[in-house]
Amino acid sequence: MIDSLINPFIQYRSVGRNDSEHTVKAYKSDLKQFVAFLESRRIGSLTEVTLPTLRAFLASLLHKHYQRATIARKQSSLRAFFRWAKREGIVKADPTRGLISPRQGRRLPKFLRSEEIESLMAAPDRSAAGLRDRALLELLYASGIRAGEAVKLDVDDLDLESGEIRIRRGKGGKERIALIGRAATEAIQQYITAGRPHLAAKSSKPFSSLLAAVELSNPREGGAPVGVWEKGDVDAVQIFEGLYAIHYTG
Repeated sequence: MIDSLINPFIQYRSVGRNDSEHTVKAYKSDLKQFVAFLESRRIGSLTEVTLPTLRAFLASLLHKHYQRATIARKQSSLRAFFRWAKREGIVKADPTRGLISPRQGRRLPKFLRSEEIESLMAAPDRSAAGLRDRALLELLYASGIRAGEAVKLDVDDLDLESGEIRIRRGKGGKERIALIGRAATEAIQQYITAGRPHLAAKSSKPFSSLLAAVELSNPREGGAPVGVWEKGDVDAVQIFEGLYAIHYTG
């Protein structure tokens, strides 16, 4: 059964390729949907899958009004799956080699005006949670790191004197150094001094965690801290991580 091949592939991507948890979940979801399609066509072996079969599956997604970006991701999942299957000797040929990636429309980048940035930065209040949210916003704006990386930071990852942050668990498990300026340094120091002790005392996270008790509104997309999500402009928060590029190129 083709379904029995999904878990070995997922294990390979998770352990062998060190893919993120969200990437692995996407692979699994995409492949289960593909297997369901094959079962509806009474195809029970991977060797029976041909290029027309793959095209029919992708066409069915388009017929169901899936976004082209989503279809492209699912096609990428199929490519990775069949490459793995060929290396493992499960299939002799890779039928995805004949696929053409769907063209995706280009969208203009979103940006915030200076007054919108100021409004967003002013959204957090002076409570412990507010100091944390302000520190996180300043951190994201100054360094350009992902929100998902920020919430994994420990206190020991910061060198506020030199303005350096060590991201030990970044995308792909790689380690790197990010730089921050005075505004971010001051906001983080104020949070550590006046806000973090109150939050750390009632947090389920390890005491070493910098951003105690913070959660993401949408972990997969690296969403905003909950406090700011409730108080700030939703669209502005969604694109906040992109401000790094504007800040240093504008």
